[in-house]
Amino acid sequence: MILEQEPNVNRRINFESKPENLTLVENLIDEICKNQEVTEDNYGNILIALTEAVNNAIMHGNKSNPSKIVNVNIETSPGAMSVTIEDEG
Repeated sequence: MILEQEPNVNRRINFESKPENLTLVENLIDEICKNQEVTEDNYGNILIALTEAVNNAIMHGNKSNPSKIVNVNIETSPGAMSVTIEDEG
């Protein structure tokens, strides 16, 4: 469950398809989950799901080509989180 701390937050990051850029996603998830007071159990599930999805975009969608970009957009509203991950593959 997400508790309202910052209503209607929208964060977007874009980065090259390099595995080391997963750190950017982890930091973004940390920030949003902390601000939204996400429980520890839900935080772990969100972190695993999103890092796996971004890793798939890097490795399979963009074939680890650093000239291709991955876009991650996270939107939150009271009680909800929506994530969009786009690759160029």
